[in-house]
Amino acid sequence: MPRGLTFRRAGLAAGLAVVTWAAPSAAQSWADASAPYRLRIEKSAGASWPAAAGFVRVWPCGLNAAQGRARVFTAGGRAVRSQLLWIKPGDPWKILFDTSGGETTYVIYLDEQPPLAVSWRPEAGLIWETRELKSGTPDDWAQAVRLWDTAPGILGRGPVAHVFNGIHLHGPTLNFAGRFTGYFQVKDPGEYAFAVVSTDPAFLRIDGRFVATRPLRANNPGRHGQFSGTVTLPAGRHQLDYLHFHREGPLAAEVAWKPPGKNGWEVMPPEAFVPLADFHTVAFEPSPAQPRRLYFEWEARDSNLVDDLALVDVQFRLLPPLSGRPCRWRFDDGTEGANSLRAHLFPRTGYRQVRLEVSGRGQPPAVLTQLIDVEPRWAQRDQWRDPLWAEQRNELLARDFSAVPPDDLAALVRLAAYLDEPPLLDRLGAVCLRRQSEFRAGQAEAFFDLGRHYQSAAGHRSALAERAFRAAVGLGGAESSAAERARLRLAGLLIDDADQPDQCLALLREVHAESLPADDRRRAQLFEGDARLAKGEVEAARDCYRAAGDMAPGGVGAAVRAAARLESVRHFLAAGAWDEADELLRQVEWESPLERMSMEAGLARIRICLGRKEPAQALAWCHRLQPVAANDTQRADLLYARIEAAEALGQRAEARAAYAQLLKDHPYSEASARAKDRWGPQLSQAGK
Repeated sequence: MPRGLTFRRAGLAAGLAVVTWAAPSAAQSWADASAPYRLRIEKSAGASWPAAAGFVRVWPCGLNAAQGRARVFTAGGRAVRSQLLWIKPGDPWKILFDTSGGETTYVIYLDEQPPLAVSWRPEAGLIWETRELKSGTPDDWAQAVRLWDTAPGILGRGPVAHVFNGIHLHGPTLNFAGRFTGYFQVKDPGEYAFAVVSTDPAFLRIDGRFVATRPLRANNPGRHGQFSGTVTLPAGRHQLDYLHFHREGPLAAEVAWKPPGKNGWEVMPPEAFVPLADFHTVAFEPSPAQPRRLYFEWEARDSNLVDDLALVDVQFRLLPPLSGRPCRWRFDDGTEGANSLRAHLFPRTGYRQVRLEVSGRGQPPAVLTQLIDVEPRWAQRDQWRDPLWAEQRNELLARDFSAVPPDDLAALVRLAAYLDEPPLLDRLGAVCLRRQSEFRAGQAEAFFDLGRHYQSAAGHRSALAERAFRAAVGLGGAESSAAERARLRLAGLLIDDADQPDQCLALLREVHAESLPADDRRRAQLFEGDARLAKGEVEAARDCYRAAGDMAPGGVGAAVRAAARLESVRHFLAAGAWDEADELLRQVEWESPLERMSMEAGLARIRICLGRKEPAQALAWCHRLQPVAANDTQRADLLYARIEAAEALGQRAEARAAYAQLLKDHPYSEASARAKDRWGPQLSQAGK
């Protein structure tokens, strides 16, 4: 990824951990016998107050998170009404509860009992729920409700400050339906105008009455109040229900209003909504029956996300201090952390297992194994930040990958390949190739990326590239795109690096060209041409190159451009700039395939290979170009290059044969004179 490139961003999971073995409080008896622990929560600083209802997130450590029950009490032990707003495995529970009594401290009991029937609904706050949107877009309210009610899954639910969102808070900003429901209050009675802004259809109801609609076929989101209506409201509390849909692109989900006496539109401010007070956990207390139970909370601190690949920083904070009790964190990505741990970087999203061990005084360690859902921090504005990646890269380079699970290794390889990070790919590649048997079908993409890295890396590590491509072919399965592309690249490797045209053609016959992208289909034709040329089938090679077709505009201009580029290649060669010469020559050969049969381009290719210490490739090109050498000078230069490549490979017999042929067929050439000066003593017949 080019440095400085900024993405719309998501985030991942970080964590807050609370650990204590405190004895049960004498101030309050245990109110829920089935609960393994309770939490004390307090009003957060800056929370709206007074408020009729409160909101808190709690983490159901050690509980079956598929179901559960939360019961809320005042500090004095009086039960208060509550509602479990959100429960999902690996996620914190979200709880609404009655704060109309004015208390700022409460106790919550968590257990695995079936949830209580909820009869209480707070007339406060604003909740945004989003659901999957698989197909269909509504044209009216009836269709909208049907899509909402039949959505295949709920993505998330939680309080928001107002109806003004440009980022999906519960997942990727793509293919979802959202619904804001809550209460606002007005001081002055009168006529209120409301407008909706949405990237797709949206419907606004106030107190159950339709006020504004953004229709299906609108050509704009309505930022100037185009989709609006009016309603007369008495002073007091009113209900808002805003259902909207979003397919792709930038998100807009807004409700604006014009109170009586106002001339311009403004987004409904947070102050307009009935307050919902925020609370947080301050203490954990295990049940007297389970005094050594542990508890921790997790939450994303930071993350980088690109496509479906993400790195997540998960923060941990122990409350209160452990008073000398050692603790150890063990993560399912093969890494560990001790007491000083403050954050952990997960190399992949999804459900991850965290194990916390806390040593007791004279007792076996207390252990908590918890499954957490590591996701991007969807609320982040920038999906990718280079400064954060610099920190994450350094941390990854310092890791020992020997025990990292294959799923994590595969994800890291794909990310490192996308970002073009050779040092990280080298470290990951060594582990992946050593543990190749541990990978499962479907993880061919990582080995394909490794093969491309080794194929293009400085020094051109052909043996490693071949191993990686063969691994990708073996893992890919019959319908794997990565396996097909790896098979194609392996065919090219066998002709370019190993001079094995028959094996190359055999592999190409196994490639399902129809499943490849257009560029790869064309690349297959070029590789076949190279193999035909290596076998001496000049006309068949020419037919393959012609079938591939030129990519550059034709005519005299194409020839002039090719000549100019080849002249630039010669300048790079003279300066020893092998990589620059290679890049430019590849452009010429890609745009004009017949140049692959050109002696000028071919000799330049040989010089590049020799300059980059790739003698096997140079020798393969010497053999390949032999049938198309058109005159004595070209034949002599080709024999000279053949000697140089064979000598570099230690193939003395090949070098002597080429030297003898050069002296016999071209005794008066410049190439012959140079060869005598350079290799005469060791390659002459007398030197045998």
